[in-house]
Amino acid sequence: MRILILANAQSVHFHRWLIALTASGHEVHVATAEPRAIEGVTVHTLPRYRYQLLRLILSAGPLRRLVAKLKPDIVHAYYLLDYGFMAAFAGIKPLVVTAMGSDVLRGLDVSYRRRFLAGYACRRADYVLTRAEHMNETVRRLGAGGPVEAVPNGIETRVFAFGGARNSVPRVLCTRAFRPVYNIMAFILAIAILKRSGKRADFILVGDGTDRPEIEAAIEREGLEDCVTLVGALAHDALPAYYASCDIYVSPSLSDGNSVSLMEALAGGCYPVVSDIPANRAWIVNGENGKLFAPTDPQDLARKLGEAIDGIETFDEIRRMNRDKVVEQADFDSCLSKVLDVYGSVRAGRRT
Repeated sequence: MRILILANAQSVHFHRWLIALTASGHEVHVATAEPRAIEGVTVHTLPRYRYQLLRLILSAGPLRRLVAKLKPDIVHAYYLLDYGFMAAFAGIKPLVVTAMGSDVLRGLDVSYRRRFLAGYACRRADYVLTRAEHMNETVRRLGAGGPVEAVPNGIETRVFAFGGARNSVPRVLCTRAFRPVYNIMAFILAIAILKRSGKRADFILVGDGTDRPEIEAAIEREGLEDCVTLVGALAHDALPAYYASCDIYVSPSLSDGNSVSLMEALAGGCYPVVSDIPANRAWIVNGENGKLFAPTDPQDLARKLGEAIDGIETFDEIRRMNRDKVVEQADFDSCLSKVLDVYGSVRAGRRT
């Protein structure tokens, strides 16, 4: 197939996906306003404008001309508020769009503009994909006229391998970016509570972002320098070793579509202590295969994390079961196959 993808080409997760499509024998093109070279993929740069809505409207002409030139078998646009709307407004067919998470989980109830952009994309797409089941009903309420299906990003489960040996002092890992939606400050406050209670563990934060100065100040203020390590942002291929070497994974996120980092942590053998939001409830049952905590309550996080630290020696079977669940439901190759099946069904439907 000749596939045209509309997306932010800067994302490492898209690179992995696009390279896999190419390796499967497909001719892959990307149209983007955020260009970056990708091995085996032809990248087409769309115009940039200062204002988002202006860019989405004025890019319709260049996009139509590109589609007329390439004659792709399928067009797949990622993120409803941006490339999804752009492709729909340009009248591109056949069109698959993917809701990524924040485009349908945040702000639709208070923003007419967000509802309009997301709804327009959903109503004009031939097929709507989401990252997780809890997003599907919102997409249907936005007016999706075609099929709606949840397909996770998928992870390379052979790379994120089970860690095995445990540490004498528990190692607790968080790999979320230092941005408001990921709520890292709640984790820092929970660490301070645990330290005051005498709990012993090493806390490792992999990531960076706009909240870093506030986080560094809190670590110093609470006297956590001896137990908290800020690693900074890492290349994606450096992450498997961190998951494999740690015992517990924490995500205090306020919102997620389908958390790739949680799936990576489960595949790597970390016991999960994560916020009680729909994306995490899809994978974790509180007290059975992990802990869920109220995302805005550092006391609750400290309590659940303390329980996990105390019980770490008893979680080996849970960790194996969690990995098996990820392999069954979110293996990268299986997710890729599902999306290719969607492409095939959309093409067949357009021909009839």
